[in-house]
Amino acid sequence: MPPAPSASQRTDVILSPPEEGATASAPSASTPAMQAPSAAPAQRLSRADAEDLGQRIQQQAALIAQATCDFILLIAEFDACEGRRYYYGLKSTAH
Repeated sequence: MPPAPSASQRTDVILSPPEEGATASAPSASTPAMQAPSAAPAQRLSRADAEDLGQRIQQQAALIAQATCDFILLIAEFDACEGRRYYYGLKSTAH
């Protein structure tokens, strides 16, 4: 099995939710820009705005879950291939 690419070599980073049945891809022009919360007091959302915000929250949660899974799989591969042998004092990736 070839070694896993480093983070800077990976090309399958997902920044927007995938379409049904799609594989990982780079962000598209339709990806909404991240906006910082305003300092103004919060206003009540309309139902449509609440549903839109809820959808965005769900999409971000899915992206975090996928990134966490990818991270854990990389650690497992590193550990299985004994990558730690090149690092002095690192007994396992569990510490």
